[in-house]
Amino acid sequence: MWWQFTHQQPAPQAKSGKLPTPIAKNDPRPKVILTVDYGGGRRTAFAPIEWHDGMTVADLMATWTNIAIKQKGSGESAFVTAIDDVENQGADSNNWIYSVNGQVADRSFAVYKLKPDDHVLWTFGPRQ
Repeated sequence: MWWQFTHQQPAPQAKSGKLPTPIAKNDPRPKVILTVDYGGGRRTAFAPIEWHDGMTVADLMATWTNIAIKQKGSGESAFVTAIDDVENQGADSNNWIYSVNGQVADRSFAVYKLKPDDHVLWTFGPRQ
């Protein structure tokens, strides 16, 4: 199931120099969660961090310094081409696709605005 995690990462140093605030799952403060499924049973779940108004999927990913993202385009046309050196393989093969709360996203990760308690899952695999 997509919400079961095999590995939990601690909160890293944010690019702004401040640490994101890790939040326990039962904490009532608004939070967001990032999980990356590399395929082949390799999955990383990042600690929940505090949500803020206007936060996008790209903002959430930029918070973490221990994940490398490559992208093409910007704004509405931005798309991920690689996560941690796992690169897209082309239209008829495995590629990075993200979902929010179990629903495949319908827009660029750079403009998708998150809501409190959203769970972002990046999956490397065929489009379903």
